[in-house]
Amino acid sequence: MESLRITPSRVVFFTLGTLVAVGLLMYLRLAYEGADAKTAIRLVEEASPQGTTLAKRLEKFLPAEFRLCEAWVESRFRGEMGVSCRDARGSSDGLRWRVNILSGQVWPLNGAAVRIGKGESPW
Repeated sequence: MESLRITPSRVVFFTLGTLVAVGLLMYLRLAYEGADAKTAIRLVEEASPQGTTLAKRLEKFLPAEFRLCEAWVESRFRGEMGVSCRDARGSSDGLRWRVNILSGQVWPLNGAAVRIGKGESPW
C-alpha cells in the first residue's frame, strides 16, 4: 500500500492537472460562445422578411460604421441567443431579436425590430 500514500508531489501534480483541465474547458466554452455570437449576428443580417435582407434595411437607417451589435446567450439548451443592434453614438434605443442558432430562425423582440422588418423606419 506504499503506492497509495499521499505525498506533496502527488497533490501538486493532481492540483495542476485539474487547473489545466478547468482552464481548457473554460477556454473552449468562451470560444464556442464567441462563434455562436458571430453566427447569431450573421443570421439577423441575412434574415429577409418580405424579400430584402435586414442588413440592407439596417444599412439604410443605421450605417455599419455607427452600428454596434451584441449577442448574448438566452438558452444554451434550446440554442437561443439574443441580438441587439444600436447606434454606437447613443442616439437611438436599439433593435432586439431572438435567434435560434440551431434552426436559423429570427424573431423581433421590440417594436423597432418589427418596423424595420416591414421596411419602415424603426425610429
